[in-house]
Amino acid sequence: MLISFSSMAEEFGKITITIEGIKNTKGTIKLALAYNEKKFNSVNLIKKAFRVESLKISARPLNFTFDKIPYGTYALSVFHDENDNNDLDRDLFDAPLEGYGYSNNPKKMERAATFKESQFEFKSNLHKLTIKLNN
Repeated sequence: MLISFSSMAEEFGKITITIEGIKNTKGTIKLALAYNEKKFNSVNLIKKAFRVESLKISARPLNFTFDKIPYGTYALSVFHDENDNNDLDRDLFDAPLEGYGYSNNPKKMERAATFKESQFEFKSNLHKLTIKLNN
């Protein structure tokens, strides 16, 4: 009996991100790619995300590609960690002091964007995103 696994093969591709609105070259850009709401809305997103990257700011806008990503539904969170402390610094009123953004570029709100607001379907060899940082 011959069994074919080709229909069960997982498909992979690349997600290319352009990050705009970086106000200076201090620190690093942190990217966190999550595949579900629980992980995306976690306080510790950097530790719980599916893929995380920390990028030196070599150009503005900055481009990066996640390789070998399985097709599926994802959301991306990005922030400019100007002092490299791995946190999005906030003021006394909990407003972000560093630039931040999400896939789909949801409008700036008094809270973090949700997975649903930021989610996108990834189902091709290459998916391109542009993230505009809120400063």
